[in-house]
Amino acid sequence: MVIDKSKVTEKSTMIEKSNSLLPFDAYFLTEKYVHKARVELGETEQVRKSTMKQLRELATNEQSITYHITDEDLIKFLRGRKFNVQRALALMKKYSNYKKKQLHYFSNMKHDVLSKLVKDRVFEFLPYRCLDGCAVLVFNLNNWNPSEIHIDDLIRCLSLFFYHSINDPMTQVNGYKVVFDVKSPGLKHLRYATPYYMFLLYYGTQECFPGRFKGIHIINVSMAFKAAWAILTNFVSDKIQRRLVLHKGTETLLDYFPEKMLPVEFGGSLQSNNSMAFFEDGMLPENLERLAQY
Repeated sequence: MVIDKSKVTEKSTMIEKSNSLLPFDAYFLTEKYVHKARVELGETEQVRKSTMKQLRELATNEQSITYHITDEDLIKFLRGRKFNVQRALALMKKYSNYKKKQLHYFSNMKHDVLSKLVKDRVFEFLPYRCLDGCAVLVFNLNNWNPSEIHIDDLIRCLSLFFYHSINDPMTQVNGYKVVFDVKSPGLKHLRYATPYYMFLLYYGTQECFPGRFKGIHIINVSMAFKAAWAILTNFVSDKIQRRLVLHKGTETLLDYFPEKMLPVEFGGSLQSNNSMAFFEDGMLPENLERLAQY
């Protein structure tokens, strides 16, 4: 399991001299990111209108896509595939089929159970975005106690975090970075490093999800992670492997993220953070209904 850190192209060049960091819950595109969408995705007003019309017509005639298609749905899939209509349609079909097969991970959201995962900071979005606009999800594996919270509920919470957050246009254009603290003393998480769960994690976030992943940072490598990675290498794309960075310690995270956006336990200056406000918004009835649609 050797991954060359030098292959990761983002490096510390992403840390600009500007001190301005946009909030995670931005829900708008500044002129800087309108320009970025035009350059990186080929998005213009004319392209947006014509491709949305084409995609709507194609998706409406697809029997596998049964949910009510909104403009918001169309744009996130088009951005996810750089406005290639056929690729966006293929992604929509995968997305719909995945939800049909795994509907139990997009429904039966128990507030008391999932809120404990958020309060315990198993999952959290950092309150600020990177200087390139990416949203940053932190996953603290050791904060999850499998004897208290079943892995199915862990996956439900992760589904909520990703599939609700992708509705933000800033996240659609700029994508995600993930900081994965895989510290796991003993064997409490090792039993879940199975081909089924590893493929579910990969497929649900990489093959049928319209978000773009710009970097995955692993810290505190454990036996559980090594077992999981041995399985993941069988199907994880070369592109994702190139964006994976293994850190010997938390101090090197500062080569990739501004100090003020990182929690103190990761070498930053952020004193406190949790994603309860985001979670509560995702748990609103209308958003849960949208989450379960396929």
